[in-house]
Amino acid sequence: GKGSVYAVALMDKARIIPIYAGMIRSNVRIINELTAMPNAEKNTLNGYTRYQQAAVIANANQAYAKVLSLAGNNTGIRTADLKKGEDYRLEAANIAKNIPISITVSNDRAARIQGAFAQAISALGFRSGGGNSRYALKVSLVLAPADIPNQPYKFVRYVVDANLTDTVGDHILLPFNVNGREGRLTIPEAENMAVDAAEKKIRDAYGETLSAYLSSLLPQN
Repeated sequence: GKGSVYAVALMDKARIIPIYAGMIRSNVRIINELTAMPNAEKNTLNGYTRYQQAAVIANANQAYAKVLSLAGNNTGIRTADLKKGEDYRLEAANIAKNIPISITVSNDRAARIQGAFAQAISALGFRSGGGNSRYALKVSLVLAPADIPNQPYKFVRYVVDANLTDTVGDHILLPFNVNGREGRLTIPEAENMAVDAAEKKIRDAYGETLSAYLSSLLPQN
């Protein structure tokens, strides 16, 4: 009569307890496999990604542990001892600090392209710089006049090619490219707008591209 609807949820404790206990134990094994590695491998992009994945699984275990506690935990699992996702995220952040990514850009304009890449990398928790960095982002910026007939504006085409490289073996891990053209009344104005457009595309797209690459490093089960 008051316009309220009530729902009652029932839980079969005898059935639920072994199911959730099994999921927790399985997840703990996966976390241990993800994080079991020597420091030389830990302080790499692959190690960083593994700890981020461990954080996701640890958060799931926290949710399972709450259900197990409500059901009456008699499994011997000490839910208070389960690590939280934040523990692994903090360690991932420490790993990121130990593997800075150096950025070099040829033909840059007032370090604008370098700054755009640094901003995208920083948003993911990494820092740029370091002369002895294992990971190097090697970038080239090319600006060239584009002849377009019957147009009152001067056009400039821009091409940015970037390769994230592992200096151990000099392997290219992640290629990246943005390009386009911009037109203005003069070539210098068009060049300036071309760099503006390149900056925006890098800030908008590079972080997402790098994040997708890091996700691809996860062990495939």
